[in-house]
Amino acid sequence: MKIPKYFLSLWSLLLFASITSAQTFKAGDKVEALIGNTWKPVSVIKALSGKSNTYEVRVNRTSNGKTMVTNVVLDKSKLRFPQNTTIHNPVIAVAKPVSSNLHLGRYELYSGIPSMYLGHLILLADGRYKVAFDSEEDNYDESGRYTFNENTNTIEWLSGMFKNNNWGGKLVKKESAGYRIEFNKAAFADSSN
Repeated sequence: MKIPKYFLSLWSLLLFASITSAQTFKAGDKVEALIGNTWKPVSVIKALSGKSNTYEVRVNRTSNGKTMVTNVVLDKSKLRFPQNTTIHNPVIAVAKPVSSNLHLGRYELYSGIPSMYLGHLILLADGRYKVAFDSEEDNYDESGRYTFNENTNTIEWLSGMFKNNNWGGKLVKKESAGYRIEFNKAAFADSSN
């Protein structure tokens, strides 16, 4: 029975790679660039016209105690959104009580047509979420913050993978027991209680 597990792991990896490769960057984005085998913080200046997937970025370098600003042209494959995002906005960082309309806890992630299991998502009461791309409880690949709008029954992703991919978060009570978070036309997360 190991073949289906390996197939699912490979499929999940390919889906995650396609999602991240579909990311585009715009002027002003604060991202990380792979420069000299190290991920360094940079600012996107612009996408180069006529060269798909190529961006000009601004790098701050320190040499002999002096900061120098350098513009570098990089391929999209050497750029990513920050992996360890620290939230500096004190309004967002303050934990707010979560609405009683929001169902907290574990949701199983599905995507594709037909739907295939990807992993799971856990909504925490302090406005954080974490995502694992397998069934292991202590192997969380992604995390971020969210806020819930009671009036529209929607979750707004403030940081992390769902924010970076511009996914929605419509919360729907299922006719059977449980809740569903609809991210887009093909991706959703289900809870069983």
